[in-house]
Amino acid sequence: MMKRVTWFLSGVIAGVSGVWYGSRRLKEKAESLKPVTVARDAAARARGRVDDVVDAVREGRGAMRDKELQLRSEYDPDSSSEVVSVEPGRVVVLRSVDGRRSSRRRG
Repeated sequence: MMKRVTWFLSGVIAGVSGVWYGSRRLKEKAESLKPVTVARDAAARARGRVDDVVDAVREGRGAMRDKELQLRSEYDPDSSSEVVSVEPGRVVVLRSVDGRRSSRRRG
């Protein structure tokens, strides 16, 4: 008789814990499928993709600048002018060197 009670109680405990676990998972899934949650998740994924595209464009532009500098130096290695890559937002001051004037005239 004791074996039957033990197995019965084990079954009851397993059943209760299974129902509890199942209902908890069902509530979590229902919460994740609410329109507000779905929209928020989609917006977060879209922001992540936009950030990836922005990073790729920046990296591509940097590689383009580097390649342009390389090609310019290969094309005219004896050039006295120096090409310097300048980041956006930096101030560049141009001056004449050794008494030479720039070809642009103010009018």
